[in-house]
Formats: sequence, structure tokens, C-alpha cells
Amino acid sequence: MKRIIIVEDEIIVAIDMQQSLQKLGYKIECISSKGEDAIEKAANYLPDIILMDIMLKGKMDGIEAGKYIYDNYDIPILFVTANSNISILERISDLQFGYVLKPFNIEELKANIEITLNKHNTSKAIKESEQKYRNLYNELLKEIDEKKKIESNLRKSEEKYYKAFHTSPDSISITRLDDGVYLDVNEGFTKLTGYTRDEAVGVSVKDIKIWSNSEDRQKLVNGISKNGEYLGLEAEFKTKDGKILIGLLSGKLIEIDGVKYILSITTDITDRKKAENEKNQLLKKTQELNEELTTSDEELRQSLNKSLELNEKLKNSEAKYRFLIEHGVDGIFIFNSQGFFTDVNTQACNITGYTREELFKMNIQELFDKKELDIKPLLYDVVLRAGNVILERNLIRKDGKLLPVEMNSKKLNDYQIQSFFRDITERKEAEKSRRHNEQLLQHYFELPRIGIAITSTEKKWLKVNNKLCEILGYTKEELNKFKWSDFIPPENYGLINEENYKKILAGEKNDVQFENKFIRKDGTIIDLEVSTVCVRDNKGQAEYFIVTIEDITKKKWAEELKKNYELTKITDEHKQQFIASMSHEMRTPMHGILGMIEFLLKTDLNEKQLDYVQTIKNSSENLLNLINDILDYSKLDAGKMELKPKPFALSALSDKISKLFEALVKQKDIKLKINSSNDINFDIIADEIRITQILTNLVSNAIKFTEKGSITINYKLDKTEGDNLKIKIEVIDTGIGIASDDQKKLFNLFTQLESSYVNHTEGTGLGLVISKKLTEMMNGEIGLISNLNAGSNFWFTFAAKKVKYDTLKLNNDIIDYDNINFNLSVLLVEDTPVISKIISMMLEKAGCRVTIAENGQEAINIFEPDKFNFIFMDIQMPVMDGITAIKILREKYNKLPVIIGVSANAIEGESEKYKTLGMDDYLAKPLSFESLCDKILKWINKP
Repeated sequence: MKRIIIVEDEIIVAIDMQQSLQKLGYKIECISSKGEDAIEKAANYLPDIILMDIMLKGKMDGIEAGKYIYDNYDIPILFVTANSNISILERISDLQFGYVLKPFNIEELKANIEITLNKHNTSKAIKESEQKYRNLYNELLKEIDEKKKIESNLRKSEEKYYKAFHTSPDSISITRLDDGVYLDVNEGFTKLTGYTRDEAVGVSVKDIKIWSNSEDRQKLVNGISKNGEYLGLEAEFKTKDGKILIGLLSGKLIEIDGVKYILSITTDITDRKKAENEKNQLLKKTQELNEELTTSDEELRQSLNKSLELNEKLKNSEAKYRFLIEHGVDGIFIFNSQGFFTDVNTQACNITGYTREELFKMNIQELFDKKELDIKPLLYDVVLRAGNVILERNLIRKDGKLLPVEMNSKKLNDYQIQSFFRDITERKEAEKSRRHNEQLLQHYFELPRIGIAITSTEKKWLKVNNKLCEILGYTKEELNKFKWSDFIPPENYGLINEENYKKILAGEKNDVQFENKFIRKDGTIIDLEVSTVCVRDNKGQAEYFIVTIEDITKKKWAEELKKNYELTKITDEHKQQFIASMSHEMRTPMHGILGMIEFLLKTDLNEKQLDYVQTIKNSSENLLNLINDILDYSKLDAGKMELKPKPFALSALSDKISKLFEALVKQKDIKLKINSSNDINFDIIADEIRITQILTNLVSNAIKFTEKGSITINYKLDKTEGDNLKIKIEVIDTGIGIASDDQKKLFNLFTQLESSYVNHTEGTGLGLVISKKLTEMMNGEIGLISNLNAGSNFWFTFAAKKVKYDTLKLNNDIIDYDNINFNLSVLLVEDTPVISKIISMMLEKAGCRVTIAENGQEAINIFEPDKFNFIFMDIQMPVMDGITAIKILREKYNKLPVIIGVSANAIEGESEKYKTLGMDDYLAKPLSFESLCDKILKWINKP
């Protein structure tokens, strides 16, 4: 049940809307008359929709209040206004809210309510769908941002490397593996070799002839090609000025943009080697001197002094070596073949958390978990066998924390191993983050209920999620063999905007959206909405596309159904307009015919003339009944027929039926009996007019098909639940009866039974169809029991309520229409001369003074205040219609007489419509003298 708040400052209008909407099954939460109060009630009740009058009393109008409510509480607004000012309607249109102009019938209001709710729900669904896509897109942006952070960290790492490269005191160079061309050298290289960076970069080592022995260079290349690195190569190098140096070189294979290079670090050990050679020579010479014992003391002292100098040089060389070790970025460990440390640098202490003295007492095995050592071979065993190895291990620090390290170990000699430890925590975290991000991306890739894919710039599927496979009916492996354009029907391929695709590749656009038809694996054609975003590399080149694909086939169907619904609605409106027009055109001459016949019957006529006039009257009434049947069926078919329950007595209904058919039963010499159950000794609430219509139709049919005997009407209480009742009415005749095969056809549209026993009867065959629909509206049923030549029992049921209190006061006063005299002054506005004449005659017969105007403009010109007691105003007239004339009169004069609208349009709801347009009451043509007098009496006696 939809919940509604009504915001209307005219309380009568608001209450009328409330009652009408409640009958349609809506729940009215409350009524408000001010915009500020409406905002507070919207926050408290949170209804499904708000009906908002635009012109409100208070600080804010309906548009301001509606916009505030919609923006803050997402409640749809349907504006209700009698003001058709263009600027106001434009304000409403700008807000994309619906509106309906007063006056309106309740079905029109219902349709607008449902359209507004449907539009709001559709918009909400689309927004939710868009929000899901935005969330996914934001997640993708997050992933891209994370990627950028990793790249930033990488750049920082590269910057550290750059600083280490260019600030290192050692000679560092990068040369191409295959031809030895220098890619880069640092300042240490230029100091060592004498060649500037510009002289070296781009030149081969062969051209500047820096290697004294080319075989050493080849040895380095072969070792690196085989193992990826070469540590501790001693070689001679020639400087720019021709000096020969001895360097200790270590190289590692690196790859840049797919090209292999050697990153080499060279330490000048010329002095150290020279000192070692000199020391060895000195020792050899000392031994020779000792053996000969012939050397003089002076020569011995000279030799000792020279030895001291050499020792000093050796110390200086060792100091330089210690400086390089202590200032390295890696932890350096030197340990013997049993695993005990013989030397470590400061960074080694920082990494492990132990002091140098503590490490000298430890074995390398103590730095690692025993379980890990049991699974993997011991580092020094591997080194002793292979000579050089790189491993990753989890080192246990002194504080118990695990530290991932990369160990680059080499064999120095038969009893010593040197190992470089590098902290790879950041690298491990980056790898872990990357794996997590890949898993998260995969999760988000599969999570949405829309198809997602990554495609190449050549339109080939690179990666697809499960939903896309479900949409197209292929597996992921099958999709990866195709381009996405392969799934578009040939006749629709032209809908792909290749210009947009070219603009994306050229960098002029970054995204594109389109709709197209796609072919599923099973051959069915579906409609898809495709959104594509281009992902570019650092140079701005298109790298790949992120594509979202949503199946909008059902949405397209819904749009098509909506179009068909709108078309049907327009067709129904045109049909109703046509029927209203035909009603007016047919009922207008009928008014003239029946009116004149009524007056003719009151004149002196001979027997033959009376028979002719009565025949004309009967034929005219049959024709009017036919018109009424068509109009009733049209109203039922369009869903515009409304029930109007009110209290009444079944006894009064019986009297009405008895009087209505009194003449007919006398004419055919049959009896009409009415029986009411003793259980029904109270008044009921139901739609008396529709019950009378059904009963009149059944009794009329019974009289037609009964030549002798009787017609009996029975009233029964069929079911009761508290105050809720179900009443059954039977119409039993002694007529010709109906065969069982024919009974099935009776309630079909335009069906009349043919019989050899009776002449073809008048009518449309709509009576029973209309009766069936009316009983269904009143939660009842209709049926019959009949046998051929044995009479029929037509029955129907309807729901009613028991009247608890004395809510029904019947007026038993008998009106003497023949001697009535109102003594009133009436302005009659009617453009059809015949109708004008008939109504004038009726009014004059009732003692009224009549002034006639042929159109609305003439009525305005004739009208004078306090001159007329009543105005009878036709609706449709040339020059100026009745509605416009009434509007002008009400604007011009503060006080007007009772205005009663007169129209041949008998469509359901017209009476209420015309009352909202300024009339006090309404009469449908054709008028009878009695109905005209009753309407005047109603307003004369009104308190």
C-alpha cells in the first residue's frame, strides 16, 4: 500500500483528494497546508510520494518545499496546481518533477502518481547501478594510485642507486654485454682511468683500450653470462695517460629495456698488490741475507727501514679496504669453513642487532631458524661446492624479529667465505602488497553484477569476468580467442563509431560509451550498453582498455512496453474523447425528442395519436438506453467507472422497481412480486445506482421473455460477518427459459440469443456484460438457473455494510410536479434552439421567468447582479464556452446565483470535473421535467 502526504492549503480540496485516494487503496499519512510543515512531516513519515500544491500559504511555496524534501529525503514529488503559468511550469520541469493541473479526475491523478513513482524508482535503480560502477571505478583508480606509489618507491630506490652510483669512491661502470660499449660511468671511474664521462659513454672498451689483457674482459663476460655475476676478478687496467693499474673487479648482469649490460665495481688495489709483492720480495731477500750472514749492518738497517716503509704502505692499503667495507650499504660477513665469523662490517651489526664482539663469538647458523636450515642446505656448504651463490633467507635478529635478507656469497679461498647481506623487507612488502592488490583487483573484477573486461588496443579480449561469460554464453578461454567486435551483427557494425576509437588512440579522448546489439553463443541477439576507459602508459600511449558491459535487453523491452503503454493510453484517451463527443451529439437531439414528446403527451390527443406518440417515446427511450449501455461499457472498459456507496433501504429500491415496471407488466398481463427476507430488517451501505441498474436490466429482460405468469424478485441475506454483508437478489420468471448451450453465451460481449419462440429483441447485448462487470466491482457474482420452456432464475450478489445508526432519513414527501410553482428568475445559456426551447418550456411550466442567451459571451453581457436566482449554463457553445463564461463571471462579481451546468456528456466523472471548474451543480442531457425540478428543489431547500 503506497503511503502519501497531501500538501494543500484548501482543506476541502485536500479532504476530497484524501477520500478519493483512500478508495483507490492508497494510505494517506497526513495532510499539511504549509511548506515548512510539509518538510517536518516528510522527515517524520518518509512517505512513498508527496502530492504538493504549488501556491501555499506560509514562508515558502510548494516548489521550494518540494525541492528541499527531494534533495534531503529522496521522496518523489507530484505537484498539483490550478495555475498553468508558463514560468511556474518551467520551474517544475527544471526540477524534473511531475505535475497535474487542477481540475482533474481521480483516475488522472492515480495515473500521474503511478508514473511519478515508477519514474522515481527507475531513476533510483539507475543511480544505484551508476554508484556501483563509480565504486568499482574508484577502486580501480585506487589500484592505479597504489601502482603509482610502487613506481614512486621504485623511482626513489633508483634515486638511491643513482646517488650510490655517482658518489661511490669506487669505479663503477655499466657496459653492454655483447660489445662492451659504455652506457654510464661514475666519478670514481673518471678519477681511476682519467677518461671523462663524455669520453667513455657510447665508446667500446676495445676502442679506448682500457683493459691491458682482453682475455680478462672475456673471462668476466663468460662468467657473468653463465652465472649472472662474477666476483673478485683481479685484472690490469690502462689509464688514459698509459699508467697500468691493478683493480679488484666484481660484475653483475643487469637488463635495461631488454638489453643485457654488465654493472661492474672496480677497486684500485695497485698499491696493495705492490706492497704485497714488495713485502714478499723483502721477506725473500731477508731469508737470503740470513742464509748468507754476509750482509753488513748498514745494509740490514737499510733493508729494515725499507721494510717498515712497505709495511706502512700495506697498512694504508688495508685502511682503504676497511673504509670501503665499513661504508658499504650491505652487511658484509666473512666466516670460515666451520661457519664462525672472522670479520664483519658496521652494517652487518645494524642488520643483526649484535655487536662486532658478539658476532665474533657466534656461528652463522645461529642467525637462522634451525627448521629452515634443516629444509635448505647450509649456506657455506653450498658456497664451498659452487663457489658463489645468491639466496633469500629469514634472518633472526638479536631482538627476536625476523628480517628477510638477500645473501650474495662467494668463496674467497679454501677456508674463507665472504657474504653480502641486504635487507629486502621493503621489497618483500612491495611484493606482498602487489599480490594482495592483484587478489583484491581480481575480487573486485568478479564481484560486480555487470560484465567487466580488459581489452587490447586491437579490440582483443585480454581478461574477462564471469558475468561477461554469463552474458555472452562463452567460457573465458573461448572469449580470449575473439575480438569484441566479432560479436556484433554485421548489419549493426556500422553503429560502432570508429572515429571515437581513433581519437582515443590519438589521445584526444579517454572514454566512450555506446549501445549495440551483440550475438550470444546460442545465436540470440541481446542489447548491451558498453562503457570503455583507456589506460595509458607513462608516455601517454594507449596501453589497454577497461570495459564495463551491461545487459540492457530487459531495459529495452521495458522501454518498448512503456511506449506501447503510452500509445495505448493515448488511444484510450482518444476513444474516450470520441465517445464523449458522440454522447454529446446523440444525447442532444434525444433531449429534444423526449422533451417534446413529454409536452405532447400532456396535450389533448385522440386514441390513435396517443398510440403514435407513445410508440415514438418507447422507441426513443430504447435508443437512449442503447446509448447509455454503450457509454457504460466504455466507462467500464476504460476503468473510469466508480462505485459510490451510500446508505439506502432495500424497501425503497423495491418501491422504485415496482413503479418503474408497473405499466409494462399491466400491458403484458403478468404479475410482479417482490419478496424480502426477514433477515434484512435494516438499511445498508452500497452503490444504490449500480444495484438498481443491474436489477432493472434483469427485470426488463424477464418481462421481454415472459408472455404469461409472473416475475418474482427475492432479496436474501447470503452471508454476514459482523457489519460486512453479502446480499443476493433473484429475478425469477415463468418465461421461455434458456437452453444450457445458450447459457454459456449470455455474458459475452454483444450476444443476443435467437429463438424460434420470440421475435428478435431490441438492445445491444451489452446489458448482461455490464451487469457482470458491475457485480465484480461490488465483490459479487452473477449467474442463472434455467431450463428451456421452464422459466429462468437470474441472480446476483454484492457486498454491503450494515448501517449501525439511523444514518438514513428517507424523504417520504410526495412532490406534486403538476402544480409546482417556483416563482424564480432564470438565465438559460444554450446554443441549440430545440434544447433551449424545451428547457424554457419546462422552466416556465415550473413557474420560472426565463431569459435566454445563445453563448457565454452573450450571457456575460446580459447578466446583472441580483437579477437572477439560477443560471443554467451549457458547457459546449460557440463564441465562448460555458466554463470560460463562468470563470469570467466569478472574477467579475463577488456574488453569483446558483450555477448549474448542463451537458450531453455523460462520461463518468464529468459532474465532479465541472464542479471543480466553477459550477455549483450539474445536469446531464436529456433532462426530464422531474429531474429539473428536483435540482432546483435541492438548492432552494439547502440550508
